[in-house]
Amino acid sequence: MMGQEATRVVVDGAEFSVRQNGNRAEAIRTNTMAFPAIGAIVIRAEQAMEQATGCEVDTDTLRGDQSVMRADLIC
Repeated sequence: MMGQEATRVVVDGAEFSVRQNGNRAEAIRTNTMAFPAIGAIVIRAEQAMEQATGCEVDTDTLRGDQSVMRADLIC
């Protein structure tokens, strides 16, 4: 996602820097959280990507960890 402009989004206390390149999105969590559960972060990252891009996330393509999530978009 190098060279793509980032959009800052906050979802339920989790702060993300979201970038879009075509039909792909990346959400990087930018705040600290004490031992965040991956399940909670996945949901928040998905919401952050949708808010930032205006597209729906293809949930079957969500991949990553508590810091960085990537997914395909349906626009």
